[in-house]
Amino acid sequence: MTFDFSNLEVRNTVAWVEMPELSDTGRVAVKPATESNAPYYNNLLRRAAARARRMARTDRITVEDSAMNHADDRDLYPKYILANWEGVFDTKGKPVPFNADNAREFCAKLPDWLFDRIRNVATTPERFLPDDEAPSPDPEELAGN
Repeated sequence: MTFDFSNLEVRNTVAWVEMPELSDTGRVAVKPATESNAPYYNNLLRRAAARARRMARTDRITVEDSAMNHADDRDLYPKYILANWEGVFDTKGKPVPFNADNAREFCAKLPDWLFDRIRNVATTPERFLPDDEAPSPDPEELAGN
C-alpha cells in the first residue's frame, strides 16, 4: 500500500488573514506557526525552554508565562510568520510596503485582539490547506445542532 499525503503538507504555504479593521482590503499573509516551520519553531523552543522546564516542575502556567509567549510571538512573527500584506496604510492614509522593519512595527503596535487573530490562523494547520482539501463537515452530523 502506498500513501501520498503531499496535498496535506502545509510547510511551504501561506494563508490570508482578513483584517477589515485595518481597511476594506486589509489582510495579512502568514506562514504556519507550527512545527512545519522549523526556523520559527526552533526559535520559539529556544526562547521558551526555561519557562517550559518551570511549568513542567510546577505543573502550571502563569499569567506572566502567557504574556512572555505573546511577547515572543510579537518578536518572531515579523521574522518567520508574516509573509506579506495588503490594505495596510500609515497614519496619513498611504499604503505601507511590506518589509522587515514595517512588519516589526506592525506586530509591535497591533492591538492584542487583532494580533491574536493572526496567531490563531497561523497556528491552525487546516487554514493552510487548499479549500478543496479541507475536510467538510458531514451534514448528518450537524443535523440537530
